[in-house]
Amino acid sequence: GLKYLDLVVGDGPTPRYGQLLSIAYTAYGKLPAAARNNQPQQFDRDDGYVVKHGNGRIIPGLDEGLHGMRVGGTRRILVPPKLGYVDSGLGPMPALP
Repeated sequence: GLKYLDLVVGDGPTPRYGQLLSIAYTAYGKLPAAARNNQPQQFDRDDGYVVKHGNGRIIPGLDEGLHGMRVGGTRRILVPPKLGYVDSGLGPMPALP
């Protein structure tokens, strides 16, 4: 299942389902095109990415990892494949900046 580690515990409230969240992230993953050379890909979004918590439009692992996190916190989330990009209904992966 999902694993996470709070690197910095924030002092703000935890998110509610349906609430808009602004997140900054760095994601690493092995994508199908990268699988041939077995090199992980890196994606960064430092300027903030707005998501609606719990609406099913982001990968389940990220949504679950955000739940319980406090405003101002930093969390490392390890998303297993079954909670990642497995459903084409989620739309395209975020583009590289």
